[in-house]
Order: sequence, then structure tokens, then C-alpha cells
Amino acid sequence: MAPLELNANTLLFSASLLAFFAAALTSGLALSNGVVRQAVVAWSRGMSCAGLSLFCFFLGVRVPVYIPLVFGNALIMAFALFVLIAYARLFSLRYPARALGLVYVAQLGIIAAFQLTGLPREFAVLTLCSFLATEFVWAAAIIVRHGGETSARIRRVATATMLILASMFAVRILATLLGHSPAIDASAQSGIQILTLLGASIVTIGSTIAFVLMVQDRRHREDLESARRDALTGVLTRKAFFDELAALERGPGRDFALVMLDIDHFKSVNDRHGHL
Repeated sequence: MAPLELNANTLLFSASLLAFFAAALTSGLALSNGVVRQAVVAWSRGMSCAGLSLFCFFLGVRVPVYIPLVFGNALIMAFALFVLIAYARLFSLRYPARALGLVYVAQLGIIAAFQLTGLPREFAVLTLCSFLATEFVWAAAIIVRHGGETSARIRRVATATMLILASMFAVRILATLLGHSPAIDASAQSGIQILTLLGASIVTIGSTIAFVLMVQDRRHREDLESARRDALTGVLTRKAFFDELAALERGPGRDFALVMLDIDHFKSVNDRHGHL
């Protein structure tokens, strides 16, 4: 079936359902603790925003025009920032919430200006799509730079999905610069929009699967590390200790020394202050 034979509104609706499914899929992983939980919650919120945004655009003429223009665009901008936060948290990066909040406020300002002051549509499209493309490229850079401990295949898929999303918004920028902005309306029955919605549906599922696999990979590594260390002191267990010594001994030309010490009468410290 040729792309133009597909219906844009139907694709908007199906893409929104896929985004909600992705949000539900990842929300089930939020039982973790620490940074993994923060990452999963951010991803789930991002996919919820994407689903709501696509559904707003699907409603189209059925609702007042400001709903898809204001809420739909505000939600898609939130989606990109939540994806960025999710990967930052997964790799224990601490981006300041205030800075990201200011970026979002700037994006909302552009949306409000377009709606209230008659700002040219082309200016709003170019600015907002530039934000989105930049944020997805940023997320891809985070994966490449900090995801070295993850399986290379999973890392490549996750990076590719972020770059595909960035490319989709770059195409919209190019279409606007060439004077084809009507072709990228949410429900436009054009080749660009049909392919964009098909790509969004595929990337939604592909990126979520890759993210879930990266979360599971981190959990597995944390479980292995936890099994190698004493829960009270954090030092290596006996087996892990000798495994480390064996690895050092096998290393080419690596000299090392082992120092052992014993503190006399330490039992009295434990008895007086407790083992903790």
C-alpha cells in the first residue's frame, strides 16, 4: 500500500495508543529503587506526554483549535525533555532541574506567543522543531558517551531511535524552510506526514524496548556487584577478593602488593559502640 493511501488521523490515533502502551510497559518497572526508578518514571511520563499529544492532534477539528496547538505542542516538548532526563538518570548524570525547567518555560513561551500574538506559524515550527531535534541528538550523545557498559547492540538500537526522532524533526524544519509547511500539519494527508507518523509508531516501540533492555542490563550489573560485596561494610566478599587478586596476577606486567593489618582489641569498640 502506498504511503498516501494511509489515513493520517488513523495513524495519529494508533500512534497515541502505542505511546500509552509504552508508558504502561515501563511503569511496571518503577518498583526499582534509586536512579533506575527515577529513569523509568521519567520515561513513562515522557511516553504518556507523547500519547496525550498525539491524541490532542487526533481530535483536531473536534475540539477548540487551541487544544492541539497549545496542549499538543506543550506535551510533545515535555516528551523530549522527559526522554532526555530518563537517559541522564539511567547513567547517573545530574542535570539541574532548574535549567531544564527554564528550557521548558522558553518552549511554552513560544507556543503562547504563537497562539496569543499571531507569531508566524513558520517561526514557531522552526524554533520548536529545533529544540526537539537538539534534545534527541543530546539523548543519543548521552547513550554513546555513558552507555559503554551496556550491550553494544542495545546501545546502537537506542542511539538509532533517538537519531531517527531527531531526523524526523529536522525534516520538518527543512520542509518549512522550503515553503511546504502545510504538508507537515498534524492531520495533513501528505507523504511527509504519513511517513512521519509511521516512523513515530515504530520508534515509540523500538526506543521503549531498547530503554527497557538497558534498564534490565543495569539491574543485572548492580545485582552482580551487590553479590560481590558485603552488605554491611561494602568491601569485597572473600571469593570476589581472590577473583580480583587473580585478575591482577594475570595482568601483563602489573606489579602489586597485598597489605594486611589487624587492629588489637577491636572487640571492645564493637561492644561499646555496636557493629554498625
